[in-house]
Amino acid sequence: MSNFPSITGKHLIKALKKIGFEVVRSKGSHNFLQHSVGRCTVVPVHPGETIGRGLLAQIIRDCEITSEELKKILCSATIRESPSFRAGRMSRA
Repeated sequence: MSNFPSITGKHLIKALKKIGFEVVRSKGSHNFLQHSVGRCTVVPVHPGETIGRGLLAQIIRDCEITSEELKKILCSATIRESPSFRAGRMSRA
């Protein structure tokens, strides 16, 4: 997890949607995502802020995926359009 790229809540939600999660409700800046098999997590979306390392680790555990799987999803075509990727801050796994 130490070399994991910084990611915003908005981009994390896009990545989780690619693997079957849906936003089922939101309250304020927090979005509740659920997978069809029952896995669920909450992702905060605060403008201009990235998800902290500890919170990202918890979201990965909640979603029952590995950090490598998330890295692979983040490096897909739609995520590559992000400014942080173009600036070279995201590694291509």
